[in-house]
Amino acid sequence: MKISFWPLITKYWWMLVIILGLIIALIWGINAWLYYRNPGVLNYPTSAEVKVAQQLYSEGKIDQAKTKYEEIVQAHPNDYVAVNGLGNILRDQGDYPKAEEMYLRALNINPGFEFAYNNLLAIYQVWSREEEKPAKLQIFGEVIQKGLSARPRSGNILSVAINYYKLVG
Repeated sequence: MKISFWPLITKYWWMLVIILGLIIALIWGINAWLYYRNPGVLNYPTSAEVKVAQQLYSEGKIDQAKTKYEEIVQAHPNDYVAVNGLGNILRDQGDYPKAEEMYLRALNINPGFEFAYNNLLAIYQVWSREEEKPAKLQIFGEVIQKGLSARPRSGNILSVAINYYKLVG
């Protein structure tokens, strides 16, 4: 006895279309929900000048990148991506107080700028003057609260907050 599903499919094809449509709609809905629940890292707008400075930095041309970032920051003081980039160079050169100033400045311009939180916590963790560390970490506690208010669904800012709270107990 040979069983054939073809007569059933031809008779009830419309049910298969509806079921397939419901499955596609369900998958699309779950995908949209996951995206809007935690969109991840935002795509921050950068100018062509900032891209040049980032390229110089990635190629190891630190002095040229620093000069470029300084020019950008002077010409465009609200360019938080450039301010953060300058902070990265200052951090790499061991100038933590100036790097801290740049990261805090970037966060004042854009409290939702995720990268600056990570960078700021990183310099506080390796802060060379041990007697200043508790005060710096207290400052960071206030700063991270602003970040969580600005982007409450950011997994990156939440991750930095968790690392901070682990660090301070």
